[in-house]
Amino acid sequence: MSLLDSTRDDSVAYDGPSLECPTMVRGTSSTPTMAIVEHLAATTCILRSVTLFDEGELLTFTLTVQGAPQVIVSGRVAERSSNGPRSRYALNLEPMTAGQREDIARLTREATYRRSIGQPMPDVSTQNGLTRSSVRVPVDIPVRYEIKGRESGDARATNLSAGGVLIVCAADLAVGSALDLAFSLSQETQGHPQIAIQARIVARQPLRSGSYSYNLAFHGADPSVRSAIEHHVKALLQ
Repeated sequence: MSLLDSTRDDSVAYDGPSLECPTMVRGTSSTPTMAIVEHLAATTCILRSVTLFDEGELLTFTLTVQGAPQVIVSGRVAERSSNGPRSRYALNLEPMTAGQREDIARLTREATYRRSIGQPMPDVSTQNGLTRSSVRVPVDIPVRYEIKGRESGDARATNLSAGGVLIVCAADLAVGSALDLAFSLSQETQGHPQIAIQARIVARQPLRSGSYSYNLAFHGADPSVRSAIEHHVKALLQ
């Protein structure tokens, strides 16, 4: 039976709605591109994207869900089907450790629970039927943060919207802390921050890696800065 016709994998318990988790996928020779993960188990993954990948191509992506560990996944395209402007892919995943399999199971349970109580996963909005709601888009951006008079450090942004950002870093920061952020929206200008904005930590989640993920809400943003972020978010959806 085709993997695209049967997404169930008994190696990890999965009994619920599709995952519908946004991510940025990197192929063998392509730049990162938007995709939506529908199903994820220990050995298989189903995702959809408007980008065309070849059968046998190795794809790598990271999934982040508050309340679950960050999961880095790699797999080769086993099957592909097309429906209008998008393609749907079945991946055979690279071998994983027991810990990685446990992380996937926990992420799936968390995503399913959020949908069951009416708190959907952060998703992105497009006009081509790829998603259902509009919150923020996946990114992979280096960020410099500073807590005035206390400390500063480096982090990575994993998703972004005009109203806030999710970052991952090693530092243990307190919820409610006010941060000054500096980051670049363009791959070509990374290392030369274009965006300077204030944000406040509204949620904190420890990760299995020993790092932490933080939900940040922007505040007091200059209209031109917010406009630049909105433009970047829209560009990622094209």
